[in-house]
Amino acid sequence: MAKEGHQIYAPHRPPGVVYERETGAIRRSLAYCVVARFMQGVSQMAKCPLAAGNCQLNNVMRMLWEQHATWTRQTIISIAEGLPDERQTTERLLRNPEDIAAVFRPLYGDGVADMLSSLIRDHLVIAAELVKAAKAGNSADAADAEKRWYANADDIAAFLNQINPYWSKEAMMRMWHGHLSLVKSQAVARLNKDYKSDIAFYDVGEQLLLDMADDFTCGILGQFLLFRTQC
Repeated sequence: MAKEGHQIYAPHRPPGVVYERETGAIRRSLAYCVVARFMQGVSQMAKCPLAAGNCQLNNVMRMLWEQHATWTRQTIISIAEGLPDERQTTERLLRNPEDIAAVFRPLYGDGVADMLSSLIRDHLVIAAELVKAAKAGNSADAADAEKRWYANADDIAAFLNQINPYWSKEAMMRMWHGHLSLVKSQAVARLNKDYKSDIAFYDVGEQLLLDMADDFTCGILGQFLLFRTQC
């Protein structure tokens, strides 16, 4: 244990989280190394705050949220159509929270990464419950799932704002509520065999998640590299 006076507040941590001096220094150094490593690649992110536009971090973030959109859609289809791959597809979907958390882990630590993974996993599990209830025509269970789903989205938004002030709670809530609305619209269209609308809702929702990925990248760069350029 560190002696009294040997504790620091890591500036990239939520208020109230205290680390020993040595641990905090190691984590901060690792965070800068991780961001620098991600930046070695080339991104198509037009609004990246780096003049050179080299943000591999954004490529990774976009890939993970693209996978979130894709495997959510695949799971909706499997449930709605009663496909034999439902279990395997759901298992693949539930890898996504840990994959996202892996990017946050070296930057924010295990506690934050584990909490984020848990919140996003709950988001996905509740979504599946909602689709199953809607398919079964159980309106009471569907309403309960939807209520819990939006409460979870608000928890995610608040948590993200807590760990990074560049992610405002209001902006995160707008994005997450928009995401939920579009996922629900996809599921309803699929259950009603309105495949054209299903695809259209997916396209809009996919772009929303890519925009969210860009916001995550900008927030991380702003927080750790002290950029003040508006994304």
